[in-house]
Parts: sequence; C-alpha cells; structure tokens
Amino acid sequence: MRTWCLRLLMAVGTMVALPDALWAWGKEGHEVVGKVAEKFLSPEAKKAIDELLKDDQFRSIGDTRLTSWADFIKSSAAFKRKYKDNDKWHYIDIDVECDLGTFDLEKAAGEGENALKALRHFRKLLKDPATPLQERREALFFIVHILGDLQQPLHCAERTGDKGGNLCQVMLPGETTRINLHKVWDTSFVTLEMGELTVGDFTTKLLEDITPESKAEAQKGKLEDWILDSQRIARESIYKVVPKSAQTGETFKLKAEDVTTARSVVRKQLAKGGLRLAAYLNETFKD
Repeated sequence: MRTWCLRLLMAVGTMVALPDALWAWGKEGHEVVGKVAEKFLSPEAKKAIDELLKDDQFRSIGDTRLTSWADFIKSSAAFKRKYKDNDKWHYIDIDVECDLGTFDLEKAAGEGENALKALRHFRKLLKDPATPLQERREALFFIVHILGDLQQPLHCAERTGDKGGNLCQVMLPGETTRINLHKVWDTSFVTLEMGELTVGDFTTKLLEDITPESKAEAQKGKLEDWILDSQRIARESIYKVVPKSAQTGETFKLKAEDVTTARSVVRKQLAKGGLRLAAYLNETFKD
C-alpha cells in the first residue's frame, strides 16, 4: 500500500506540468460528470462504492482527484509499466465518413487498445469480488474517467486520420492564436460555458435542468449505443462546421454562432456523461 501511495503522489504531483492536451474534458469537466453521476447512483451502487473507498484518500466519484486520476498517471513511469497502454484507453476512433449501417463496432473494438475494450475489462475486474481491493479501486477510477471521456464527441470520432481533431487548427472568435480542434472541445468550450461559476454551482444548474424524460433519453441503450451517439454528434455538429482544410495547414476561424451551438452541445454532453456513468455503475453493482 505504501508503494502504491508513493506512486500516486508522484503522479498527482506532475499535474501542474501536464500539457493541456492531456486533459480530456479538462479537470473541471470530469469533476462535473462525477458529481452529476453521484446524484443518480442506486443504493446498491452507492453502498458498493462507499465500501471500496472507505479507507482510500478519494472519498467519492465526484472527487476531482479521482475523476482525473486516469489523466494524472499518464506521466507516471510506474503506472506506465503497470498499464502500458493506458494512453489509448481514453478514446475509440470511428471515422465520421464511414457507413454506420455496415460499420462493425465489435470488430473495431477488437483491433488494438481503445476505450470500449478498456471499459469492458475494468467492469469485469470491478464486479469480481476476488479481484484485490486496490485493483478494484483502480478499475473504478478508470471507469469514471473513461466513460466521461466518451461523451466528448471527438473521443469517439475522427476524420481522415485527424486523431479526433488533434490535427485540425481553429481559432476562436476574437482570438489571434490558433488551437487544435480537440483541445477546443476538451477545455475551451467547457470553460466558456461555466463562465464564473464554480464546479459545484455549475453542477447544480445542470442538475436543475435534468428532467425524468431527459434522464431516460440519456440513459437509453447501452455503452455501445452511447459511443455511436457521440460519433453522430461529432459528425453532425463538429465536422460539418470545420472543413477538411483545417487539417491541411489552413486555420479555420470559428464564428460566434459556432461557439454558441458548441457550448450548448457541451452542456448536454456533460449532463449525459454523469447520467450515463451512473447508469453504467448501477448496472455493474446490480445484485
């Protein structure tokens, strides 16, 4: 346990040195997803999670250190040895130009490491009481983070090998510095939508907007359906706006209306992230 704690402290200690590109949804976005999910946990799931975390420094799935743990460890040599492919577990690339009518998600999931394969693996570990306690805790940490990642549409999509928008250059209205499209969706739009609100206050406002109907709609289907939903949003709300030329050297200047629309999508995706995380955990701990 002492060795694990030391590794964790080393990983968390590198947080200030991490480049922004590593922060899918940003720390605040992941914390929002975790806090929303907490409110919709079943009694069985809450009890199981409380039991897992009772002697741990992370006390809830809304703890910002827990929700971003999977990003913290990317720069840790110790955790890289333990989870050598962990950097590939945050996304699954589905080309937005593919025909979803014939697309085989199972085949895609089987080709290399990706978020879907990782979530299935960690759910199995988390459900198995024979799994050592610390392994189950880390499985929970990964699930909380990765499922949140998948609600950021560019973690489920790419266009002609642009690495989920990482190779597309855009510029926000009124700015003079270009930024890659993926980072804009990870952090910039979240920051703009939160404004001056704290994570707690922003989460409260999101919760106020969730109705029984929107909850049912968000939680409809299963993990595979949620991945395809994010891919659809990337296709219809992101790549329809940003031309392919943004991937080949030209910087695309986003319009004010593009930002307004994107912020609305981000707000909905953060709420859906929390609702879907809760549904996934509730099913995992179902008796």
